[in-house]
Amino acid sequence: QEEDGEDWKGQWVPKGFKKAPEAPFRGQKFGRKHQYVMSLFEEEAVLVGKNTVTRSPLNVKTNVKTALVCKLDSTITVTNTFDRINPGMLIPKIFKSKNVPDDEKLKLAEKVDTKESKKWRADYEDRQRDRLGTTTGAAALREAEALVDADASQPAQNAQKRRRILESGGFVAVTAAQIEAITYALSIFFFVCRIPFAVVAHWAFVAFVTALNPAFAKHLPGEKKLRTTLLGDIYDETIEETEVALDSRPGKRTAIIDGFKDRVGRHVMNIADAKYGVAAYAETKWFGAREHSGQVYANAMKRHMGEGEKYIAVVADNTGSMKDKMFPILKEKYPFMFFLGCVPHCLDLLVEDIAKIPELADIIKDAHTAITFVKRWSMLYETFLENKQHGMGFKLYPLTRFAYAFLMVHSVHLHWVCLAGASEWPEYRAVRAKVAKRAKVRDRSAKRREFREFEDYFGTTKNKRKAKALVMLLKPLSSILHYTEGDKVPPACVLPLMNAWYNYTMNLPPDVVDNLDRETIEEVQSLTRERWHGVTTGRNRKVGLRHDLDCLTWMTDPYMRAIVEATLGTEAFTAIDRSFTDGNIEAAILNYTGGVEGGAYASLLSEYHNFLGDFSEVWKKKTKAVQYIVNSKVASILSVDENDTQSRVDMELPVLRLLRVLQKAAEAELGVGLTYWESFNDADLSPDQLVFKRMHCQIHAVVRAATAVERINKAHDNIHSRARANLAADTTLKALCIFTNKVMLHKMAHATPNFNNFCRVLLSEEEADGVLGALPVGEEANDYLPAEAQDDDDDEHDDFMDDALPGDDDDDDPEPETYATPGGFATQDKPDLLPSGTAAIKGLYVLIILFDDMKWELGKVTQSKKNKHSNYEVLFDDAGRRNMLLQLDRYYEDTSETPVLGSWTFIKKIQQPPVTPA
Repeated sequence: QEEDGEDWKGQWVPKGFKKAPEAPFRGQKFGRKHQYVMSLFEEEAVLVGKNTVTRSPLNVKTNVKTALVCKLDSTITVTNTFDRINPGMLIPKIFKSKNVPDDEKLKLAEKVDTKESKKWRADYEDRQRDRLGTTTGAAALREAEALVDADASQPAQNAQKRRRILESGGFVAVTAAQIEAITYALSIFFFVCRIPFAVVAHWAFVAFVTALNPAFAKHLPGEKKLRTTLLGDIYDETIEETEVALDSRPGKRTAIIDGFKDRVGRHVMNIADAKYGVAAYAETKWFGAREHSGQVYANAMKRHMGEGEKYIAVVADNTGSMKDKMFPILKEKYPFMFFLGCVPHCLDLLVEDIAKIPELADIIKDAHTAITFVKRWSMLYETFLENKQHGMGFKLYPLTRFAYAFLMVHSVHLHWVCLAGASEWPEYRAVRAKVAKRAKVRDRSAKRREFREFEDYFGTTKNKRKAKALVMLLKPLSSILHYTEGDKVPPACVLPLMNAWYNYTMNLPPDVVDNLDRETIEEVQSLTRERWHGVTTGRNRKVGLRHDLDCLTWMTDPYMRAIVEATLGTEAFTAIDRSFTDGNIEAAILNYTGGVEGGAYASLLSEYHNFLGDFSEVWKKKTKAVQYIVNSKVASILSVDENDTQSRVDMELPVLRLLRVLQKAAEAELGVGLTYWESFNDADLSPDQLVFKRMHCQIHAVVRAATAVERINKAHDNIHSRARANLAADTTLKALCIFTNKVMLHKMAHATPNFNNFCRVLLSEEEADGVLGALPVGEEANDYLPAEAQDDDDDEHDDFMDDALPGDDDDDDPEPETYATPGGFATQDKPDLLPSGTAAIKGLYVLIILFDDMKWELGKVTQSKKNKHSNYEVLFDDAGRRNMLLQLDRYYEDTSETPVLGSWTFIKKIQQPPVTPA
C-alpha cells in the first residue's frame, strides 16, 4: 500500500495526487487584469480533512484548498477551495487595507475598473487636493514661501517659489499607459503645428512640460525619437486612418498629381487621392536628375495606382508633359479611366490670356502703380488708412497672379474718391516737397513726374470708368475660378458655369461695352471659345476645358439641372443641353467601360436613354422630388438685403447669380448628383439599373481640380522650410502626410451637422417635415445627410463590454427590462459573421443593454470599424455616439432567456411604401 502513495508536505497522499495541487493557482487561468491582482499575493496549496491512519482515499477538490497572503499587507489572508480562487473578492480588501501604500493602490486602480477602485481613486484625489491646497493654492504657496531665501532678490524669490511648488511632490506618478498617451498627443502637436524637432529638447519647452507635469518630464522623448520612431509610428497610423476615411466615401478615387521645386531645388511631384468632398495626401516623388518627361511621370503614377481598381480618374495641370505625354501612356494601361485637366488651372490660363490684352493690361498696370506709389511712402499710406471710407484696404498682388487682378483694380476703384483728393492732404504735399528736396538734381524732374502721373490718373473720370469695366468683366470669371478650387465642387457644375460665362461675354453690361474698345471685347469672346473647346492646330495651341465627362455628369445630375433651370431660366438651360451632342455622352460612357466588348456599353447607353425619357419609374419619382425641393427654394436663396447694394448688382448678372445659388446650396447640403445616386436602394433596382447607378456613383465622385495638391505643395514648402532645409526626403514625406491628413481627418470628424444647416438655410420646420417626407422610400433624412460631428474618443468606451470582475456584484441590481422589438422595426436573425463596410451597415440599428440599469437602448449603426477596441460606431439618443465592440456570443437570439449586461441584437426599419410629392 505504501507503494501506492507518496509523501507530500510530510503527509502520505496517493500516487499522482500532488500534481494538481502543485500547479500554479491549481490550474486556474486568469485574464490580464486578474493576473495583476494575483501577482500581489503569495499562494500555497494546503491539504485539509486528511486521514493518515486509515489512509482513506483523498479528493483533490474537497481535500485541497488555496491559502493566499497579500505581499503588501500580511494581514490580508484568504482561503479558497481548490479551483474557486476569486480575484474579484480580493480587490476590495486591498483598497480597504490601511497598510497597503497609496502608490500600490494607485497602480491597481489603473488596472481594474470596479466601484471600490473608483471610490478609492476619488477619495485619494480629494486627499491630494486637500494636501496641496489646489483649490486656492494657499497651502502650496505657504509651503513654498517657508523655503524661500529671504535675502534673495524679489525675482529670485519668485523663481524659488515656483520651483518649490513644482517640486512639492504633489503630482501623481504617471503610468506607462499615461506616458504613451501624453507622448502621442505631444507628437501630434509637433507634427501638425510644424514645430522643429529640436524644440522638444529646448530648455524653455522642457520647463513648460515640467510645470504641467513633473512626473512626465523625465519621460519626455528626445529629438531623435521624435523624428524617427514617433514620426514613423504616427505616419503608419495616419496612412491607415486615411485609407479608412477614403474607403468610407462613395465612389472611386481620383489621383491628382502636381509638381514644384523644393527648398533645395529638387524637382518634386506630390500625389493626392481624392473623392468628392475629401482630398488626402498620398505620397511624394523626388525625380532628382532624371528627365522630367511624361514617361517618368507615368511610371510614377503606375506604381502609385497599381492595377487601378480603386481609381476612376487622373487629374493634372494642363502642361504638355502631362496632357500630351503622360495621359496617353496611362491611357494604354487604364483604358477605363478619365484623364482630365485641372479646371481652375485652365480658367487661370484664360484669365491670363484676357489680362494680357493690351488695353486691359494697361488698366491693371496703372492700378498696380497707384497702389505701390501710396504704399511706398509710409506717411501717405497711414493717411490713406485714416481717410478710407470702406473696410477693404488695398489688394496688391504680383503682376503674374492674373486671377487676382480684378480684386486689385477693384480695391483702387473702391477708394477712388479718397485717392482723388489725396493731392489736397497736407501729408501729401509734405511728402512731395521732401522727396523733391532730397532727390539729386538730375532725379528731381522724374520724382515730380511720378507725383503728377498719380494726380492725373485719379483726376480723370475715364480711368475710373475703365477700372470699373475691368472689374465687371473679370469678376465673374475669377469668381468661377475660386469656386472650382474647392473640394466640394460637383463635376456637373463645369458645363453650366462655363456656358454662363460665355453667354455673359456675348451680352456684356453697358458699363463694360461703353468703356472698353470693341477689339478688346471681341478678343475676350474669342479667347473664351478657344479655351472652352481648345485649339489643337497651329503654333498658338490652347488646352480645352470641356471634357466628355462634363457633359455626362451634367445630364445625370438632377440637383444641378434643377438649380440651373430655376436660376437662369428655361432658355439658358436649353442652350446648355444644345452645346454638345449625343456623341459626347456616348464617348464618356465608352471611356467608362473601356470599350464596347462585353455588352456593358450597350446596356449603360440604353439605361441612359431610359433615364432621360422618364421611362423608368424608379428614376422618375426621385428626380421629381429633387426638382420640387430645388424649385421651392431657389427664390429664397436669391433674396438679398435691400440695403446690400453690391449683392443686388451681382444678382443682375446671371453667372454671379448662379454662383450664389451653388454656394448657398453647398452650405445647406442641399444635394448633388452623388447624393442623388447614392440614395437609391440596391434592392429596388434591376441588374441593368444597378450597374447604371454604380457608374454614376463613380463619375459623380470625380474631382475636377488639382488645387488640393497645390495646397499640399505649399504645406511641403512650409515643412521643408528654410530653417529645416536639411530635412531628409523620407522625414519630409512622413511629416507632410501627418500634417495634411491629420488636419483633414480632424475636419471630417468635426463637420457641421448638415440637417441643422439644411433647415436653417432653406426650410422652416413645417417645410422640412413636408418636403423630406415626400422623399422616397422609407428612409430618414439623415440617410441623405452626413452624420453629426462628435468628439470621438476611441478609448473612452473600449472596455464597457468587458466582463464584470467577479465579486463586483451589487445585491440591489435591477431586473432586466423585458425585450420588445420597437414599433416600425423588425428583428434580424443572428448573422454568421458581423457585417462590415458602408453598404452592409446601411439602415442597421442595434438594441443593447448598455448600462447597469438593465434597460434596452436603441442606437443607429453609423460606421463600421476595424480595430481591436471597437468594430462599430453607434449613435444613441441619450448616450450620444459611442465606439462599440459587439461580439456574436452576446447576441440576444433566444428571447426566453434572461438578458445580461451587454446583450444585444440587430434590428432594421420596416420599409414604408414610397410617397409621391403633391
